[in-house]
Amino acid sequence: MSKMMKRVSLLTFLLFFIVSGVVIANNKYKGFNIVNVIVNGVTIKSDVPGINLDGRTLVPLRVISESLGAEVNWDDKSSTAKVVLSDQDGVRKKLTEANAKVHELNEKLSNSEKKFTELMADFAKNDLGKIEQEGNERSQPGPTWGSIKRDYYIIHYPQGYEKDAQKMRTNLDTAIAATLKEYQGFNLDNFFKNIADINVFISQTANRWASTGTWTILVWGNYHTDLHLLAQSAHAFPCCTNTGEEFNDSYFLKTTIHETFTLPHMYIVGSKKEGWNNVHSVPGWWGQGADDYFGHKYTPNSKALSFHKNRVIKDNLKTIHFSTTGITVANDYEDGIVLIGFLYETYGKEKFQKVLTSKEKTFEAAFLKEYGSYENLQKPFEAWLNKK
Repeated sequence: MSKMMKRVSLLTFLLFFIVSGVVIANNKYKGFNIVNVIVNGVTIKSDVPGINLDGRTLVPLRVISESLGAEVNWDDKSSTAKVVLSDQDGVRKKLTEANAKVHELNEKLSNSEKKFTELMADFAKNDLGKIEQEGNERSQPGPTWGSIKRDYYIIHYPQGYEKDAQKMRTNLDTAIAATLKEYQGFNLDNFFKNIADINVFISQTANRWASTGTWTILVWGNYHTDLHLLAQSAHAFPCCTNTGEEFNDSYFLKTTIHETFTLPHMYIVGSKKEGWNNVHSVPGWWGQGADDYFGHKYTPNSKALSFHKNRVIKDNLKTIHFSTTGITVANDYEDGIVLIGFLYETYGKEKFQKVLTSKEKTFEAAFLKEYGSYENLQKPFEAWLNKK
């Protein structure tokens, strides 16, 4: 991880403030290219023009200084040019305000660097146990971690992060309740209690599975599940999600629901005795889009769907394309939620669930049986987008 931080230079700011533009002209002055100088939108005229000397720009000090309300005096004995700024046009005030702004920015940057250093120090002492999927080796919490055990899952958390774990407990209870409501009649209560084996790991530092805004769900055979996330209080930066919002309580609830819905989708498809039974065979926009749509649906006041609908409209549908062979998207998550929202809200949840439970041999065959040809969805999709 590299530190990509730079301090604001007061000198750079002042130079930009004083000279708003220099343009090299084709004319010559004593063999050198003439440089036209523009100050606050006004081209400066002088008996001695600015020139380009060996790649460096030299400009007349007196003319530029006086154009900014400054007084220039020449001391012959010491060969010194003295520039005195007056308060004309509030120049001194502007420079003072600029300096204060630079100081403020540097303070904020210093705080960010401090937070970064603290996170890196935490990373060095992170006691999270082995986290491997290869060879069916499951993730293990560190020796000092605490845990919250519920009927459906166990949450593991490092010392000092119990509040994050309690928030996650509330979110998981909400997420599981949402799946039970959405899929009534599918016996999901038995699935979560007796079949699924869910371990949730809340980390205090970024790692290969969890970082700012990034979660990972690992699922083995028999639904052994590890869900990894970075604690909300450990997020170094409050913004931004793919909807331009902060990583706040709403984001964590929506994402928890998103990840949780992965499991019933795998179970419903995988437990069929006939038809396609591999949820990984679905297009990315269907898989990720469905999880994200339900995350949006069951999160109060979520703006995710409306945000991405408006984005698709502004892009003139350039990111979503219907053809005779299928539907292509630019982003499985962002375009997927729009497509699933369209299918679910236009044709109802029954058709969506029939695709999951279909006895057709492939997902494509199941999809086409319920929704017809891909290209014929184009006009209904556009009508749904533009519906008030």
